[in-house]
Order: sequence, then structure tokens, then C-alpha cells
Amino acid sequence: MVHTLELQNNQIQQVVELICKTLPTRNIVLLYGDLGVGKTTLVKVICKYLGIQDNASSPSFGLVNEYGSGANKLYHIDLYRIRSVEEFWDIGGVELLESNAPCFIEWPELVQDYIDVHRKIEVYIAYAADENKRRYSIYM
Repeated sequence: MVHTLELQNNQIQQVVELICKTLPTRNIVLLYGDLGVGKTTLVKVICKYLGIQDNASSPSFGLVNEYGSGANKLYHIDLYRIRSVEEFWDIGGVELLESNAPCFIEWPELVQDYIDVHRKIEVYIAYAADENKRRYSIYM
């Protein structure tokens, strides 16, 4: 199923609710989009929606950020600087993907073919003509 939404930046909650209602069964969210389009912002709003108190930020340098704890844990992964899928496995990628915790992966192109189609959500974020809008294409 595909959902396409063009929303003002302050309407991101609609995207968050759509994604979060499927997290129990589809817990790997692949985030596609240009630099600065709002991938990390989406993860921040999802953390808030899920009641995670941690301050979500871009995992660009650490590669993986973990927010929350126990049953209310979320992984935020940034593969921008990863050059091979082997590098991802070396940083514990298998363990992250096999956990029951939701995994949000920015720049997922290297690993997208290794993700079970029944567990993933693909989110494409693009700038819209109006600078205060984004276009979201969500594949579930």
C-alpha cells in the first residue's frame, strides 16, 4: 500500500501516526531523501509521539543512536558514511535489524535489499514547491 501526502511542515503528525500504527509488525523504517529534507526531524517527532524522553539527534557521526529503554526502545541509524554492507554488519547491523525495537535507517540504499519486505516501511521525503511543505511517499 502506498500513501502520498503533501503537507505543511507543521502537519508532520499525520505521517507519524501513519507510521506508528504499523510499528508493531513493520518495525524497520527506511528513510530516503536529500540532505536537510527532514529525515531526522521525522524521527524526533516519532520519539515524542512514542513517549521517548531522550533528545533525538542525527546519528551521522556515531552511526547509531539508541533512544528510550526496554520495550520502549528505538534505534536511529545513519548510513551516509558507510561504504559497504559489510561495514554495516561489522557495527552490529544484524543485531539491530533482528531486535524487536523499531529501527529508523537514514540513507538505507546499501541495506535495503537485505530487509524483509514484510517488516519494512519505506518513506520517501521530498521538498515541495512551497518551502514550508514536504511530499511524503510511504510504502507499507
